[in-house]
Amino acid sequence: MVVHFPLALILTATPLLLAARLLRGDALASTAATVGTWNLCLGALAALFALATGLGAVLDLDVNAAARQAISLHMKWAMFSTLALVLLAVWRGAGAAPGARPSWVFIIVLLAAAAALAVTGYRGGQNVYEFGVGVKRTAVRFEKQPRVDTRRAAARKLQYLSEPNYETFRDWQSMSVVEVSPDAPSDRCGVELI
Repeated sequence: MVVHFPLALILTATPLLLAARLLRGDALASTAATVGTWNLCLGALAALFALATGLGAVLDLDVNAAARQAISLHMKWAMFSTLALVLLAVWRGAGAAPGARPSWVFIIVLLAAAAALAVTGYRGGQNVYEFGVGVKRTAVRFEKQPRVDTRRAAARKLQYLSEPNYETFRDWQSMSVVEVSPDAPSDRCGVELI
């Protein structure tokens, strides 16, 4: 869950800072630059946190060689993109006023770092969906349902519906009958015919 924050923040900061460079109106460009700068700085912090949680999660993994190689490649991309984002955030946050237009060099480096972050996210998705990394295995117990003779079930349903001394709830889509009378015999309470 933590990994989604840097992706969202950086992939929002990139077009905002590009728009701040391209827009002609000073007020709108200043607003886009300020919001883009905040998104970039928060995204870099979130990337550091995501990298730390990822490194912590790798320590406990017991996976095969192919998965280990995929995780290693993902971690290399994560370290590179996080370092690039932190350097860009320092460059932008400490080196210029938040409302100032970014330089073309900054925009090009930011586009490369955002692309590296996208590759990192893609590799992480491959680890989860192709190798099952980080997915908990849960035991599921399937209980065999008794087979119901549909003719007999329909006859019982008609019998329940025709008895005048019971209130019944009819759900015709699932063909179920639930007795709601408190003095109903125990074998007739909550009968469900599917």
